[in-house]
Amino acid sequence: MTIEKLYMIPDCNDMDRSEKVAAKWDAAFEYNDFYDTKLLDDSKALKERISLYEPHSKKRLGDNLHGVFYDICLNSFDDRIRLISEERVNSSMEIADRLNCEKVIFHTNFIPGFIPDFYVKRWVELNAAYYRKICADYRDITVCVENMFDFTPDMLLLLADEMADVKNFGVCFDVAHINVHAKKSEEWIRPLAKYIRHLHINDNDGVADLHLPVGEGTIDWKDFFFVADKYDISAGLLIEVRSLDYFERSMRYLLDRGLINER
Repeated sequence: MTIEKLYMIPDCNDMDRSEKVAAKWDAAFEYNDFYDTKLLDDSKALKERISLYEPHSKKRLGDNLHGVFYDICLNSFDDRIRLISEERVNSSMEIADRLNCEKVIFHTNFIPGFIPDFYVKRWVELNAAYYRKICADYRDITVCVENMFDFTPDMLLLLADEMADVKNFGVCFDVAHINVHAKKSEEWIRPLAKYIRHLHINDNDGVADLHLPVGEGTIDWKDFFFVADKYDISAGLLIEVRSLDYFERSMRYLLDRGLINER
């Protein structure tokens, strides 16, 4: 497995330390604030948050942004819900452009377990149509769609196949979500390998998505990295944990066990 770039979530309340930790580990930022619709709807707070990050984003190329995901439904049968979902996705792209981001990550956001043919077809067609438009409008930003409540890779694979000709589209593979909802990484990585452009890793108890430090839950990390090597995954890697301390604990765990190389 090749880690193209390492990412961490900055602490907006301690940007000085965030910069120091990023420099120590040669990590870029993945901004994890802008999925919050309350922030998006507070124009003053939103402007202040973007202004807080802009000087930092200009220091480096290649930061990422986690896009909106709560209640986003690009395939909704309700036109008003679909249109507000599109508006929210657009807002994520606009902020990412302001912050010179390389990738924006969204979620699959379909109804798990509800897979009649008409629903699957509509989900694939409408998501593909909208992401195709977004990718054309923002050619310098890669859009990645991440597994969330998915029990199998089937829906994500259908979307990735449909978007295969779009160079700035790919899959974000979240290992912790698999541990809660599906369990076996290889059953996902094998079919999705050629589309995986980004990885999210953190740990949990196999029941809830706790965002624990890597190595402090039930995920078999040796197996995950073995499988990622087996399928020659080359992608960015976010250690998606709740604090800078959790990030550093995760890095020490991965380095001490030889799962990633010294940076």
